[in-house]
Amino acid sequence: MRKKRPRSFWWFSFFQVFLLQSVLLWLVAAPIAGAMAGRPAGGLNALDYIGIAVWVFGFAWEIAGDTQLAVFKRDPANKGKVMQTGAWRYTRHPNYFGEAVLWWGVWLVAAAAHGYWSPTAPWS
Repeated sequence: MRKKRPRSFWWFSFFQVFLLQSVLLWLVAAPIAGAMAGRPAGGLNALDYIGIAVWVFGFAWEIAGDTQLAVFKRDPANKGKVMQTGAWRYTRHPNYFGEAVLWWGVWLVAAAAHGYWSPTAPWS
């Protein structure tokens, strides 16, 4: 980056690297900010529990996919093969699917706190 733009490196890196990361961080963190800012007094409601359950499902899906792949790769008989069982039977990338589901759970908790304006993280 510095070699391609020796004179404008500072500005280019500011917009390309730092400003872009700041915008993406804001988009990803929006549901969490919504959940913290709009939390009504009185504890958790049904949507909170649904969001927590969705988050736990996504997290468990990621763990299951990673664990299944580690066991599959440990077996020398599977060298060069593609895993097509367990979580890998349903999606080519269980970690990405689990991560997306996890963020929808975060958004549901934010929505329970009237943070409906914050559906950006699941799409990030």
